[in-house]
Amino acid sequence: MSGLYQRARAQQALEARRHRYLQRQRVLLLVFAITTVLGYLALVG
Repeated sequence: MSGLYQRARAQQALEARRHRYLQRQRVLLLVFAITTVLGYLALVG
């Protein structure tokens, strides 16, 4: 019983870590997109 509980906890921790990782990836992608657009506008303007 306790083993099952422990495994559920580990799975939950893994899910939380993956979610946080994906969130960070999204933020990095957003920053990259913004800097790319600003750089393009600076070059064109």
